[in-house]
Amino acid sequence: MVNPRKTVSKLIATAIASASVLTIASTASAASLKITVENLAPQGGTLVTPLWFGLHDGTFDPFNEGQALLIPSFERLVEDGLTAPISASFAASGAGTVQGTVFGGLERPVAPISPGATVSTIINIDDSILNTPYFSYAAMVIPSNDAFFANDDPFEHRLFDAQGNFIATSFEIFGSEVYDAGTEVNDENPINTAFLQQPAPNTGTTEGGVVRIHDGFRPAGTGGVLDASRPFRGQTINFANADFKAPGYRVARITIERVPEPSTLAILPLTALFLLFGKARRLRSKVS
Repeated sequence: MVNPRKTVSKLIATAIASASVLTIASTASAASLKITVENLAPQGGTLVTPLWFGLHDGTFDPFNEGQALLIPSFERLVEDGLTAPISASFAASGAGTVQGTVFGGLERPVAPISPGATVSTIINIDDSILNTPYFSYAAMVIPSNDAFFANDDPFEHRLFDAQGNFIATSFEIFGSEVYDAGTEVNDENPINTAFLQQPAPNTGTTEGGVVRIHDGFRPAGTGGVLDASRPFRGQTINFANADFKAPGYRVARITIERVPEPSTLAILPLTALFLLFGKARRLRSKVS
């Protein structure tokens, strides 16, 4: 004879197990990630161009310190802040399929990220991300001729382990980590300097050098970036605090976090619990 009390216990256990399985299924097959960029520079400091990012298998490597740029299209990002060329190169590389850009403002998406500003974007991924778990990024530091920050090591930031578990990531970029692309002479002449008076992209003097840690701007009082100013978003801004080589100067923070996915699958565990607990309650009432 079937013991009703044991049946109730089994149904409760089944409900909990089913809810757990359904929860795992709903989160393992798809996820949403939020990529946030904060400009940590002081007012009157450096700005950051829209940040390009990509998830890849570890083979996408646009530059190495001490060498000329490995991917020619990367020059357009490090000199002019343009992300479309490197996006096209990434798409053609076969290293990954998930990429995007964190833009600087809704009123003008190509606008840079100002000191103190925080911007973010959300991307959706699925199980295929297990083959491309590494996160790469790049943005130009402006005003400058070809200053930028990016990860030199393509394996530096892993967002998913071998089992598919997400690894929350947050890190800061300091001024001591800013690179000089070696593609354009650092004359800091406003007419050649991005975000000052440069009339069009790719108008600076070609250098033909290699990527290296940036030496910093010319001293204040010599007519370089630290003495410059320009109108921006209805006001005149200056760059007196843009010396990113100052001790402890923070340029930006990048944070990658997982966010709840708005999916009907999230309702299934609750539905399973309600149905199975309802049946258990009816059996329990018969026993009592």
